[in-house]
Amino acid sequence: MVLPKGNPLIEKVHLPFPDVNVIINNLEQQGFTGFVKLELYKVDGIIFFVHGTMVRALEMDESSNKVLPLARILNRLKKKEVDTSTYVLSPRIVGVMSMIFAFQPLYLAYEVKQKELKKVMTTLEADSYTGIIEVKSRDGVSYLLIDKGEILTDSFAKEYGQIVCGTEAVSKFLNFISKKGAVINIFAEKQDEIDNKKRSIEEELEKIKQLIVKEERGFFKAGDTFWVDEYIVQEWGIRNLRSLQLELETPEGVVHIVKGAVSKKLGGYISATGGLLKKLDLKEGDLVSIKPTRS
Repeated sequence: MVLPKGNPLIEKVHLPFPDVNVIINNLEQQGFTGFVKLELYKVDGIIFFVHGTMVRALEMDESSNKVLPLARILNRLKKKEVDTSTYVLSPRIVGVMSMIFAFQPLYLAYEVKQKELKKVMTTLEADSYTGIIEVKSRDGVSYLLIDKGEILTDSFAKEYGQIVCGTEAVSKFLNFISKKGAVINIFAEKQDEIDNKKRSIEEELEKIKQLIVKEERGFFKAGDTFWVDEYIVQEWGIRNLRSLQLELETPEGVVHIVKGAVSKKLGGYISATGGLLKKLDLKEGDLVSIKPTRS
């Protein structure tokens, strides 16, 4: 799935992590609306903003995407340089595009003219779909957005980058497709399903905790286990502590599945023996992200 570009502020500028951080902070202060694209190894980090507030961060490749905490995406940039782009959009367009995590392919490489286009648009409207329509014609590739079954239009702008959104521009574009034909790809989902997926993802994100690594120096501590505070496990609602497994992400973005156990008075720390920390290339003071593999 390809993410349509908006109006570029910067595009593919190779930057080290500190400069990326500065850009994000500046965009927040300036009330930026749009998205930041960070081209990581094999995947892209996408960060959506509305009026300077981050609304969603995702990790995307050509075939899938995953909602993640912003901190986890930025963790993967440390000590690296990445191609960085920022694109301006309207709040409504961000509202649709930031739901891309829920979209499914509805039509792929589907050839349309007047009759077929009318059929497609009727289906999208009847089932209240929200999503992205990619249109490939003799004039190139453009995009339309669907918001709850209706083509998204903008009163002030004819287009944002590759996205056709002006009321008159959309009408002319649809007439062009009807007469000349085009090949379309549609990625969308019904609004009820989007709401369900959004709710589920938000519940999962709430489980993620960032903790500081601490070395256990006791003689009788298991060498294959990470200890977390009992309050955290209670918050997760886990009752079977014997089978506690944790998904642990290191500061470098490497994810491990590890055995977990409960301890008292650890607070914001996670502890393990020195041998286990060394095995996972961790040290005291590192900040890691954890969540249960199941609850």
